[in-house]
Formats: sequence, structure tokens, C-alpha cells
Amino acid sequence: DNNYVIVVAGNGSQLNNCIKLSKSLGLQIGTDIIFYREWPKEETLSLLSLADLLILPTSKNQALYSVPSKIYSYMYSGKPILAFGIKDSELGVIIEDSKCGWILESDDPNTISNEIIDIFQYKIGDKNNIFDGAKYLEQEFSRNKNLNKYIELIESLL
Repeated sequence: DNNYVIVVAGNGSQLNNCIKLSKSLGLQIGTDIIFYREWPKEETLSLLSLADLLILPTSKNQALYSVPSKIYSYMYSGKPILAFGIKDSELGVIIEDSKCGWILESDDPNTISNEIIDIFQYKIGDKNNIFDGAKYLEQEFSRNKNLNKYIELIESLL
């Protein structure tokens, strides 16, 4: 008896592998796992708000070179995020500084599974954990703040 439903949202490069894996694990598509492939952009936050935990499955090294754009939608949802990557990467710094979730450096399935179980057992229900990524985004990435940074940079070059 499962107390969860896994929702895989999007058409990422690993979608077919996820479908094959779910079948090989005996998961019932539509009951245990739902593949939600396309939706109107304006429904993204509504979809994300249904989750108890959002998972950002980047490859570890990818976090060294880029920050996935979906992190910002995830943060605006106010839901906790478990991201795969390197703690010292830009992605790791954003996750840590915003206190919107956790960064996991391992890609080992057992480690990932144990971390997810630990998050549900101990971290999500903890009243001290407030996952307000939207507040962090507004403080650190607002137009006014970034405009001021650009002005300061230009003035420093003059």
C-alpha cells in the first residue's frame, strides 16, 4: 500500500527510460506514477503546488556549467526542492542560500531513495523548515536589484 503518487512532469531526454523503469518496477501508470507531458505554461505553478517535494534531477556535472531554468518556477511554488548536483555549484549555492531545499551530490539510487524517505520523515513536517524560495528570488533576483548591480558595474568601469 503506497502513500504516494509519483508525478513525472515534462518531456525530458530521459522520459522513455523513466517509463521503462516504472514498468520494470511494477508501478501502475496512472495510479502509482503519472506522466504529465504537456500543459499550458500558465498552469505550471498550479501543477507544482500539488507536489509535496519537487525533484530537480540534473546530472552532477551539469550543475557546474548551468542552472536549470525550472529552478525558478520550483522556487516560486513554495515547495521544497531536492536537487541533484554539486554543493559548491551555482545551483547548490542557490538551494543552500535560499533554504528552499537540499542538494544531493550522489546519483546512487539507494542514496537518493534514503534521502527522499528522510525528507518525508523528518524534514518536510518540521515547522522550522520554511521553504520560501519566492521570497529569496524577490530579494536576490528582482529587476531593481539586478539593475542596481549593472549600474554599479558600469560605474566601476568608468
